[in-house]
Amino acid sequence: MIISNVFIATKLADYLRNKGVQPPHVRRILHTGEPFYKGLRPLYKSVFPNASVAPLACASVECKVMAFPEF
Repeated sequence: MIISNVFIATKLADYLRNKGVQPPHVRRILHTGEPFYKGLRPLYKSVFPNASVAPLACASVECKVMAFPEF
């Protein structure tokens, strides 16, 4: 499992892709703090083929944390 903001997780995915590494045991990537755009899916799928990507929590500034994903 990877828990990170999208920027850092994307930098990691790009680094691993350039090194030709695909960690087979990463099953879930939880992102925080910023949206995960559809255009990032091919990169993540190529590097983490066994992982699903989901937000760590659904939150807003006014309401704070409203929900967590199911595992």
